[in-house]
Parts: sequence; C-alpha cells; structure tokens
Amino acid sequence: MGLDSPVKQTKNVFWIVSYPKSGNTWVRFIVCHILSGRGIKNSGEIETLTPDVHKHPLQSLPLERNRLFLKTHWACTPSMPLYSRTVGAIYVVRHPGDVLASNLAYLRIPKDRMEAAVDQFIRAGGLNYWTRFKMGTWIGRVMVESGVWHLHQAATRSTSVTSTPSLNFTPVITLVK
Repeated sequence: MGLDSPVKQTKNVFWIVSYPKSGNTWVRFIVCHILSGRGIKNSGEIETLTPDVHKHPLQSLPLERNRLFLKTHWACTPSMPLYSRTVGAIYVVRHPGDVLASNLAYLRIPKDRMEAAVDQFIRAGGLNYWTRFKMGTWIGRVMVESGVWHLHQAATRSTSVTSTPSLNFTPVITLVK
C-alpha cells in the first residue's frame, strides 16, 4: 500500500508551509513548544516533533501518529505527497522584501550578483534556485496556496493563514536598493 493509496487512510497531517526563508523553522519552534508543553532544548527536538519532509524519505515519517505536523516548502496542491492525509495547514507568509534579503544571505549571493538576483526576484516573483526543487516562486505560492487553503479551510475549518509580522517577528536584515 502506497502513502496515498486508494485505501481509506487516517487524515492526520498538518502542514507548516512556506516559501523558503519565510520563517517556517521559527513557527516550528512555536508549534513544538505548544505540542510538547515545555521548552524546546535544541533543533533535534524540532525535527522529531515536526519533521522536515525535505530531509526524510516519506516512508520514514511517523505516519502512525494521531496528529503529525510536517514542514514543507513544496507548493501545497492536491498533487503533493500525503495530501490525501491532510487535515489542515499553517501557511507562513513573510514580506517579499524580507524573504529576498534572507535568501540573498542564505544563498551567499556575492555583491556583484546581488542586483541581478534582486531583478530576477522582482521579475519572476521569486528566485530560480527554488524552482529547481519544485518549491515555486514567492508570488505564485501566495496566490495559489492562499486560494487552495482557503477552499480547504471552508471544507474543514482547520487551516490557519498567518504572516510572521503578526507574530511580532522582526527580520534583522533590511534590503535597500
């Protein structure tokens, strides 16, 4: 039996979804603190409580849990793995300027290539780097997922759409062009 076989499966997956460098890991710390009922001591605990699907084969995920929170940067659509088991999602949206600044630092874009990367982000709505991994663009993700998850929310009433500024998250990098 496959992960998304036609046999009736338990709907137990809650996604923590975001475009890369949008605050997903930060939100995972909050979710893990709530789930564990205590302080989280290290990143290993985060990975145990809310596994990152990009770091683990799907078959190794603890699908037997009653409630499984998973991190992803995939675009959440009905074609994604485990969608048939989805109960809801926390979709993290961060201001595109902050996402861009965080990506430039994370990807270590040299200063002589920064202007081209900024132009690419503005023209394409995201960085080509992430589209290679089927993570889409920032603008595409916001448009598609807010629509998909709002429809899902209407059906299940179990989805939260939030932005990191509403959680008092202040990025420390500011991009000025």
